[in-house]
Order: sequence, then structure tokens, then C-alpha cells
Amino acid sequence: MNALESSFRQQQKRPGFFAVALHPMAVASLPAAEKAKIAFWDTPRHGANFFNEVELRERFQAASQAGIEFVRLASNKWLNDRPKSQLGDFLLGRPESFSRLDTNDLALLLRVLDDAHAAQLKVVLTMLRLPGSRWSQHNGGKQEFALWQEVARQEQAISCWRQLALALKDHPAVVGYNLLNEPCPERATRPRLAG
Repeated sequence: MNALESSFRQQQKRPGFFAVALHPMAVASLPAAEKAKIAFWDTPRHGANFFNEVELRERFQAASQAGIEFVRLASNKWLNDRPKSQLGDFLLGRPESFSRLDTNDLALLLRVLDDAHAAQLKVVLTMLRLPGSRWSQHNGGKQEFALWQEVARQEQAISCWRQLALALKDHPAVVGYNLLNEPCPERATRPRLAG
């Protein structure tokens, strides 16, 4: 058993802890900035969820002063001058018509990431919704399951993440992505679990 396997097995014994193993050769070929983002996770970190409708620079500063090192940032809750009835449409627009990221929303996300970086916080971008998977709190209390049932929605979700990854890949605050918060594909195929 090599050192990586040994470390992974030790981490598996800790309750509520998970680990991701990366092959050393894959990491070795990365640019220095990417290696630094991966190295951030080499030690346990203190984090917090920032699932607010508006993110304030002061909130990031307070988190940093409290010893928080990273935040899970859920931008889907931001309105960015939309009516409350369009809560959840940030970055993606109306759920049935995604083709590209909203440029005004992306500019706001970049400004907020700059605020996190200025406060010396790292960010894991967390999506509460993707095309075809609308969060129930943003959909009249009903979970949307099309992501798990329609290839077209899967392609839209892939396109969304490809665009986000390209737009954010060089941002110094971003150290990870939570592709979809609390996915539930089993509820799409077993209706009795959906209720």
C-alpha cells in the first residue's frame, strides 16, 4: 500500500469525512496555480455556507476574522435586480431556455469572488440548480427532475459548467466546485420518494 492509499484509508475512518484522491502524475503536470488550489485541501480547513440572497463584503471580512478559511457560495439565490418570482435564475436565466451564462450575473459573481479573495477566503462555488434541476425552494415547492431524465437538459448542464469553469479557472479565490447541491436522481425514477 502506497502513502496515498494509506492516507485515504485513514481519512475514511473519520466520521463525516470524505476524501478525493488524485494521482500524483496528474497533479505534477498541472500549472503552479492549479497545484496551489489542490494543495489548499491537503490539510483540514474551517468553512461555512454562504447561501444568502445578497453577499456583502463585510460578511466575508467577518468570516475571515472568525477563522473561516473557505466558504461554499451559492449564487443561485441572488436576484441581481430580478423580481422575487425569478429567484434561482441567477447565471442561468429562465430554466427552460439556458444556452449561455448571463453576462451581468457573471460580472457580479466575479466581483463577489474578488471580495472573498480580498478577505483572504477561498470559495467552493455551489450550484443549487442547473438546467433541468430546479431547487424546490425556487420552483413553488416542487423539485424538478428533467436533468435526470432528458439528454438535452444534461447537455445544457454540461455546457453551463464548462462555461463557468472557463470563466473562473484563473480566479485566485476559487478552490472547488460543488456541481449540484444535494442531487437526488433516485427521486426522478421512483416517484414515491419525491413526495
